[in-house]
Amino acid sequence: MLMQIDLVAMPASLVVGIYGKSKNEMPSRARFLQSKVAGAYAALMTSGKPVKVSDMCRSPESSLAAVKAGRGAQRPGYSGHNYGFSIDVDVTQWLKSHSKGRHKEELDEFMNEHGWYCHRKDHLRAMEDWHYNYFGDDPDRYLAACARKQRTASGLEQLIQDHYGDAMTLTKIDVQTALESLHLYAGAIDGLIGPISKEAILAFQRAWMLTTDGDWKGPQFQRTLSFVAGFADLQERVAAGEIPIFS
Repeated sequence: MLMQIDLVAMPASLVVGIYGKSKNEMPSRARFLQSKVAGAYAALMTSGKPVKVSDMCRSPESSLAAVKAGRGAQRPGYSGHNYGFSIDVDVTQWLKSHSKGRHKEELDEFMNEHGWYCHRKDHLRAMEDWHYNYFGDDPDRYLAACARKQRTASGLEQLIQDHYGDAMTLTKIDVQTALESLHLYAGAIDGLIGPISKEAILAFQRAWMLTTDGDWKGPQFQRTLSFVAGFADLQERVAAGEIPIFS
């Protein structure tokens, strides 16, 4: 069974981005959040201290492009942006608008009140100080996962696993089905990894910068394939008007 990514579309009226002629828009392709996260984001925007965002949902292609560009991004399927759990905030703009002392800790405390936790736990203005993950459904669980670390990446990974971990373990038939959905495989869905299946696996590995060993069991291959196929299914549902709009 293919991964079904649970996202809702955010209306443009609720999103203040950094793009467009007025530098206050977010492209529609990026205006998606996980269904429960959407409400927490809306609460930020109606709090009287709204945030401006530079990134929300990120496609597999966007993640791969960021990796290739050396921007320190996570691989496709490993980022909170891929699943609608994360946003990137314009920290400088928020501090100028809502903090007299312009202390990052003020923004972090405000975000925590709404269930969002910065990638950095030290409140410093440095790399990834703009990245926030939503742990509001069960903050104790996710903060405990990163209690001994200075970053919240471990908590985010626990969150991703809680929602999608089962879908990242693929059988041979799952692999063939996912590759078929991506138009890389046209053989029988029979669970037999023969030459045609292996060639499709190699083609996928080459396309997504994975080790080209033809191994269908590798965890990175399985995770990447499950996410890429799941996101392709999501895009089909978006095109068909089957994704709800948050209201």
